[in-house]
Amino acid sequence: MAILGGVANSGFFEGLLQKSLASAGIEVVAPLGDGLDGAALAAQRRGILQERYIHRDGTNWPD
Repeated sequence: MAILGGVANSGFFEGLLQKSLASAGIEVVAPLGDGLDGAALAAQRRGILQERYIHRDGTNWPD
């Protein structure tokens, strides 16, 4: 899950979110990249976790 935007960067909201996630046993980690990195990954690989949300039209895809 990724949480983005100005509200997510608010110190108050971030503190509440961190506490809530920690109490649920969820570890917060830094992202491995940005949206462009994710788009490049989706363009280069098949079978990624988000595959069901990606529409591929079949053109220009090496077999």
